[in-house]
Amino acid sequence: MISKKYYEGFEGEEEIIVNLILQDEKVYSLGIWGCYFHSIIYQIPAKQNGWDGFAYYFHLVSGWYDEDNWEVPDLPLFYQQLLDIDENRLEYQEEKEILHILREMFLKAIDEQGKITITQY
Repeated sequence: MISKKYYEGFEGEEEIIVNLILQDEKVYSLGIWGCYFHSIIYQIPAKQNGWDGFAYYFHLVSGWYDEDNWEVPDLPLFYQQLLDIDENRLEYQEEKEILHILREMFLKAIDEQGKITITQY
């Protein structure tokens, strides 16, 4: 089952699906309007040597953008980047809610040696 709460009303526009996979089984999927997702990821700053973690792939529009169910590398790094985002810089309440859900998904994946995959439509 895919939770589409954060995509409803934006049908036909870019959709990002984030999947939590535990013990090789998809246990939760979150459908997100692309603009919400982009707004969150844009809050991850580049380091002195450039972007790292998911932000690197995001800004290069590679990997996650090209492949269905692209597996996120280095979950702890992306999780820390999500934790470092100041949610007060997000414009919409939905973005703040999505950020909290993503943090929970990543923490669960890390704690239970799971995976996170992302698909862009």
